Amino acid sequence: MADLDEDNPAVKEYVPACVRTCAPKARYFGDLDNPESQVNQLIGDKHGVRLKDHTGNRPQVYYLGAGASVPAFTPADRGDDA
Repeated sequence: MADLDEDNPAVKEYVPACVRTCAPKARYFGDLDNPESQVNQLIGDKHGVRLKDHTGNRPQVYYLGAGASVPAFTPADRGDDA
């Protein structure tokens, strides 16, 4: 499967609305199983991270950005409520 890039006329009609309506190039949609895909290259180049990865549900949304700070998971101190 090719990346769904709105600049590619062959796949433009399949690009999700969230990708097409957001600020230019703020969102990307593609094949995470293809190591050659643009989304995989962006995740690697820009140190992509998944939020709440610790939940084990394998989120498929990656946040990109050099120096982007994503808070680490720290369990809440429940004190004697546990």
